[in-house]
Amino acid sequence: MVAVWFARILGLVLLALSIVGFFVDGHLFGVVTVDLALDISRLVHGVLLCIAGFAGVNRMVRNLILGIVATTYLLSALTWFMDREVYGLACFGASRRPSRAG
Repeated sequence: MVAVWFARILGLVLLALSIVGFFVDGHLFGVVTVDLALDISRLVHGVLLCIAGFAGVNRMVRNLILGIVATTYLLSALTWFMDREVYGLACFGASRRPSRAG
């Protein structure tokens, strides 16, 4: 039951972020990076999570969907650790390249 509520809440949040992100350029609320690739990713993940939470699928399908979403987020996090400019996060000072003064 917790997985159902988790999928519902996170799915709706991701859908809202993706829809708003299509109309905003730069950063949303100064915290969330807005990029077309991220918006599409959030839209796909939001739809998958809403299917898992609201469609009444059986437990095996719901666990499969949650596993796919978790795996793709884990892979994107690992990608970000390898190259922090991938998702437009360098503007927050997360770039691994040192600045050269002088």
